[in-house]
Amino acid sequence: MKKIETHFFPVIDSTNKYLSDLMNSGKEIDGLCVRSAFQETGKGLGQHTWHSVAGKNLLFSVGFNFSFLHASQQFLISQMASLAVFQVLQQYVEKEKLRVKWPNDIYFENRKLGGMLISNTINGMQLERSIIGLGINVNQTDFPDSIPRPVSLKQLLNKDLDLEMLMEKLLMNYLSFAEQLKHDANKQKIASQYLSILYRYNQFGWYAVDGKKMKLRITGIGEFGFLQTEDGLGNRYEFDMKEIEFLF
Repeated sequence: MKKIETHFFPVIDSTNKYLSDLMNSGKEIDGLCVRSAFQETGKGLGQHTWHSVAGKNLLFSVGFNFSFLHASQQFLISQMASLAVFQVLQQYVEKEKLRVKWPNDIYFENRKLGGMLISNTINGMQLERSIIGLGINVNQTDFPDSIPRPVSLKQLLNKDLDLEMLMEKLLMNYLSFAEQLKHDANKQKIASQYLSILYRYNQFGWYAVDGKKMKLRITGIGEFGFLQTEDGLGNRYEFDMKEIEFLF
């Protein structure tokens, strides 16, 4: 198993962007991790931003070579990364209340504990490099009102956590799951495990779709990572990441 090389920056615009710029300049990013105490332009999915008090939380991105995967399998990276984080965090908080909100947000009950931003480069029909950016609320206790339903490990445990130790566990688990992806027998297992921890899986909940409020039940994940749902009448719907919004 390879070792991850970590570079730390007190302040950076974005750890994902830093790795992306390195890759675009011809540098190898496989096994390279960039961590920052504070991101000036930290991003989430779409137009969302990631808020973090400097030095309180974990903010890092890690690069992987997934050229052995077909381009159509790229959602496996989201699934394996979600499982890797879930397995570490369940060592700290109640597993039954910990879930992965599609595609890869980490939730404790109805509150957001962490999130990921994953970017992939594709060459023809194959994946090349992937950058997995992760933000975990660890020791922060005050959040802006504009942040919907945040929660941190410190708020749940009433104590500070060692950021270095938590990060080491996360990176080790990323490596473990990345190795599993090399074997076909593990791919279906990872997809199945992801479903077992998916937030609202097989439960009805409210969603916004094209400006309309719909009550839907999550039934599965499609081949390309689309969210599969159905309504109370059995009508089936499938959504890409920007086509549906979870309501609370």
